[in-house]
Amino acid sequence: MSHDSDTLARLSGIQPTDPDRAQILVTLTEAFRRGDNLADAEVIARCVIEGRYLAHRERQRQAEGIVYYLMVGRLVKIGTTRNLTARLFGYPPDAELLATEPGGPTRERERHEQFAHLRAARAEWFRPDPELLAHCDTLRTG
Repeated sequence: MSHDSDTLARLSGIQPTDPDRAQILVTLTEAFRRGDNLADAEVIARCVIEGRYLAHRERQRQAEGIVYYLMVGRLVKIGTTRNLTARLFGYPPDAELLATEPGGPTRERERHEQFAHLRAARAEWFRPDPELLAHCDTLRTG
């Protein structure tokens, strides 16, 4: 599905007389191509005008994701996704979801650093040490 600049302008409420119209439309077009929700178009447009778009985008990215803890075989995967249901289909059916928490890539990196001493052979895989399992229990009950 493609949106031309007139459609984007209409969807976002941008007026033909808006002095930043061209910059806003370019930003909206890029946002749409990335898959951003155009329901947020007005917020994006105002952030562009006020020079806050990058900060808005980073806050949105952090708010949309979740960090998940998944037992797969004898290891725990600490990963991040925006769509947990779809992501879980990529793992074996006997994988066990231990916990989730709000956060995106930044939170995931924090958890990888926190549990670095438990890291298995690959970057996002960890030994199911009591410390990590207790963290998962806290997330589930907290």
